[in-house]
Amino acid sequence: MTPSDSIPRTSDNDPGSCSMLADETIGVLVALLQGVQLSEERATIIISTVRSIATDASPATDSSCSGSQSENVEEKPGTPPAPASPGVNVGVNTGANADVNAAAGIGTSISASPACVQASLKAAAIPSGHYSVTHSGVDFLLPYEGETGPFYLITKGKKVGIIANWEKASPMVHRVCCATYRRLPSGTTICKGYQMVKQAIDDGLVHVI
Repeated sequence: MTPSDSIPRTSDNDPGSCSMLADETIGVLVALLQGVQLSEERATIIISTVRSIATDASPATDSSCSGSQSENVEEKPGTPPAPASPGVNVGVNTGANADVNAAAGIGTSISASPACVQASLKAAAIPSGHYSVTHSGVDFLLPYEGETGPFYLITKGKKVGIIANWEKASPMVHRVCCATYRRLPSGTTICKGYQMVKQAIDDGLVHVI
């Protein structure tokens, strides 16, 4: 037996042997690459090597594979081969590209609370015993004279101003994102509350949400 007898050759009568040989070779390469964490540089080297083999190399044997491979190269001289398996793609997607993809995923997963959105879209009615006043283009509420406390100062909510009693103040801030309010000390007059709201508007602290 000569050394050439030990070289596997494909049969001209078996048109599928070339494809089977290529599949077996790719299978071996995939098995080697799977589970290996590749850097961006090494992944680029591997891809470049595969491309050079696919476009430049020509088999030296006289088997039926040589003709079919040459025809494929001539038809698509610059087309890179498709990825062999998902395992190779995972190894290549590392480094800066992976960070960008992760950041994009995070960016698309952030959203506002539905409860807050619904609360903001639904306008609150003026409660009984109150009327609207405007200062520097901002509308706010005040109780009529004779309304008793406790009084609540709301600077961020569906309505803002001085509201008498928590039962009437709570709809202005309930389930509203970033609502700001506080109960005023006992003995605070409506006139004093009016001055407090005006000062908050001048300071840019009052917002209708």
